[in-house]
Amino acid sequence: MPDKSETQILEFKESWRDEYLRTICAFANSTGGKLVIGKDDNGNLVGLKSSKCLLEDIPNKVELWGRGIDKMIESCRAEEMPEPQFSIEASGFWVTFRFASDQTTTSKTTSKATSKTTPKISTAKRIVELIEENPEITRKEMAAILGITLDGIKYHLQKLKAAGKIHHTGPARSGRWQIKS
Repeated sequence: MPDKSETQILEFKESWRDEYLRTICAFANSTGGKLVIGKDDNGNLVGLKSSKCLLEDIPNKVELWGRGIDKMIESCRAEEMPEPQFSIEASGFWVTFRFASDQTTTSKTTSKATSKTTPKISTAKRIVELIEENPEITRKEMAAILGITLDGIKYHLQKLKAAGKIHHTGPARSGRWQIKS
């Protein structure tokens, strides 16, 4: 008996195909998701020929696709974020990203004196500053610059819109942000 049905964040595949790397990227660029290899579309377990080989192969394919483990670690270090944690379990290959405990500081600080004297700027204000600098900035770009999730960006943009501080015009993917006076 199947335990779940497919959703926007849950995909079942009977066997691995390299084209599923696109599904993994889609999950990584949205709110996340789970790709389960070894189940049919109804959620019935069909098994795998060589799960051990697959668990070794997928991370290498992801790395070849430009999303390598080294690049993830280097990016986290460059942004002074905690390094991701990697684990291989029976259920799959997992990458866990942890955010720094304080997401509201203005920039990377190198001394205690600087961090004590630098005022904290709210995420909403930082988003407004980004929009002022580049009205065509995307949510994804904002998230990368501010070091928060896409959901966090969406939340703050909704609050700014509701407060009448910003407005988006044009198509979702190619429109522009406007700051309201």
